[in-house]
Amino acid sequence: MSVTTEAPTVEIRNVGKTFKRSGHSFEVLKDVTLAVGLDEILTVLGPSGCGKSTLLNCIAGLETYDGLITVNQREVRTPSTEVAVVFQAPELLPWRTVRGNARYGLELSKAAPKSEWNQRIDAALEVVGLSDSADLYPRQLSGGMQQRVNIARALAVRPRVLLMDEPFGALDAITKERMQEELQRIVASERLTVVFITHDISEAIYLGNRVAVMSKNPGGVRLIQEIAEPRPRELSYKRSPGFQELYTQLWSSL
Repeated sequence: MSVTTEAPTVEIRNVGKTFKRSGHSFEVLKDVTLAVGLDEILTVLGPSGCGKSTLLNCIAGLETYDGLITVNQREVRTPSTEVAVVFQAPELLPWRTVRGNARYGLELSKAAPKSEWNQRIDAALEVVGLSDSADLYPRQLSGGMQQRVNIARALAVRPRVLLMDEPFGALDAITKERMQEELQRIVASERLTVVFITHDISEAIYLGNRVAVMSKNPGGVRLIQEIAEPRPRELSYKRSPGFQELYTQLWSSL
């Protein structure tokens, strides 16, 4: 799959972020500049504490920042229905079914009239493969299925941009790889722009059209690595010489 040459969906220009605590200032991000296009997954890789999650929160409109972030050429300073966030922990409501949890994002965002909710939820559950599990409760679901509900909740809002903060980090290795394959399919079918935070070099290469490697203290973009392998990518790609070469290069940059 080739990335579109249209104007970037997400633009980040000279973004900085400083936290102030107990009279002290701590610079978390400094001069971050990135652009992400339609149908693109940008994976963001870096050591703990380099500001990856803070950057994601800035794009989501959940943090103040210096500089400029735009989504579809509109400045981001507050949350928008065009942007949805998927965190590492699904944080599902245990008293709600799969369908009820998928509806929760629509209730909070008011992204659509109630007359459209059922249709949106049905479509989102079909995309993540949970149509037959709509009446189950979180306790009846595997970890991978719970994360699918988390993604469905985001998709029901029909965002243009999906921000993912280590969404597969807590899953076992086999489930993690299945979810990585599933994400590629979802991005292709929904034509999303994705910013995906990870500590996992292998995951960053396998999923990303490009990998942005961040430096630490304060976080900045150290390098951007293009991944030429077309998507969808087979898991066998992880065992290829080209993949191993990229892995070594990125490891050396961290």
